Amino acid sequence: MAATQATDQEYPGDWPGRLWLDGRTPVQVGDFAGQAEAGRGPISKADIPVFHNPAMTGSRTRSVLLLDQCLRENWVTKPGATMRVLDGLAASAVRSRRWLGEIPSEQAARLRVTAIDADATALAWARANHQTHPPCSSGDDEEGDYVDDIDEDFPEHQQGLRFLQGDLRAKVLESGWQWVDLDPFGPPTPFLDTVLQGLARVAVVDITATDTAALCGAAADSARRRYGAMAVVDDLSHDTAMRVLLGHVASVAARHDRAIEPLMAIFDDHHVRVSIIARKSKQEASSFAENIGWRIHNPSADEVAIGVARGLHPAGESDEPQLSVLIPWDAAPGGSFTGRLSGPLWTGPLGKPEVYAAMTAERAVELCALEGERDADLLKRLEIPDSTIRDSQRLATKAVRGLAEVAEVIDCPCTYPVDMVASMYSDITGPPSPTTLAEKLREKGWRAAKDFIAVPAVRTNAPWDVVITTVREIAPTR
Repeated sequence: MAATQATDQEYPGDWPGRLWLDGRTPVQVGDFAGQAEAGRGPISKADIPVFHNPAMTGSRTRSVLLLDQCLRENWVTKPGATMRVLDGLAASAVRSRRWLGEIPSEQAARLRVTAIDADATALAWARANHQTHPPCSSGDDEEGDYVDDIDEDFPEHQQGLRFLQGDLRAKVLESGWQWVDLDPFGPPTPFLDTVLQGLARVAVVDITATDTAALCGAAADSARRRYGAMAVVDDLSHDTAMRVLLGHVASVAARHDRAIEPLMAIFDDHHVRVSIIARKSKQEASSFAENIGWRIHNPSADEVAIGVARGLHPAGESDEPQLSVLIPWDAAPGGSFTGRLSGPLWTGPLGKPEVYAAMTAERAVELCALEGERDADLLKRLEIPDSTIRDSQRLATKAVRGLAEVAEVIDCPCTYPVDMVASMYSDITGPPSPTTLAEKLREKGWRAAKDFIAVPAVRTNAPWDVVITTVREIAPTR
């Protein structure tokens, strides 16, 4: 693929480096290993002048879809109003540029995006990229040339974007942001307090955590130090990790008189990402603990009864051992529960059904993948081969795989990893297909879907006796 020089400004000495397509947005990155290679990330942040992680392409694709839905449905603004968006810790600012270039122009024109980074070199590359590869879909005239009308209320923005150098924790307090993306290299905990203070009365916050070992319980000391939590390491740990992060965010938000509502939670390979709406409300914030509790692994019948009584576990007629149960904060068990207790964590829904339902392959390809006719000028200018077009469509589809299918059950508190279910009973010699198990449960009148967590699992509202009976009907048995 051919690269293009930035014009009318000073650009980095190593420019243009390598050309990479993130979604359908061109980005020049440094000529270093891991910077323009599918499925890889940089080996070390210290080894490169500007941190760009190709392994987060799928996360950025979901971010484009989520912000597009927010704009179309006016979650945080009045219809047609501009939205103040902050790309914190922006690095290459490719996420900002993807928002402006891949969201349809009618909605993208409403965005006023600020990309913040402490590193001057990163911002130099980001500026050069923004000028060299402008977000043409955000403001074309009839002849296809970009029109950059100056907004008197946002005079520092060029083509919807401004760059700001400094510490995010100081800069975030300068405006009431309606959308904040927090994607640090490591845990988000050092930034959460100030980010949540810098929001408008209603705002969306996207939060990434790459310290998955802590959230999953494998790094117990880090979990206690950063999140004040513990977690059992088993096949439920991905669900637990999302809930631990959401619970921590909810508790921090409550300190600032804010209540949260999860929009979407994802465990994707090396990171956890949660998207929330935060609302300023002392009353709602005071009751945040209603959605905070614990997960007990290998629970007793009495412990299961607590979860059932509080609406956190489906009622059933089985006295057989179960995988786990969620219980409320005020039912915290006493004594030693080493190896059986995870939390504190979020016990409410992981997200909103309509958000997951909108994460379709068709929508991801439409917004975030290259298409021959629409992107003809870009393809010709950068000499992009057909194989790259196919790759962009494949990656867009992969980014949302399984999400729309789980929409109708995302409020269900129970997910059942099929390997764990099979291991509990000597007469079951192998795990069932999660797809088949979900189908059979639906045939019996229950809500069920193959879960999107990394291990094969089924999320359902079916009680344990129905689940295990159905497993025995379809799984290999003695």
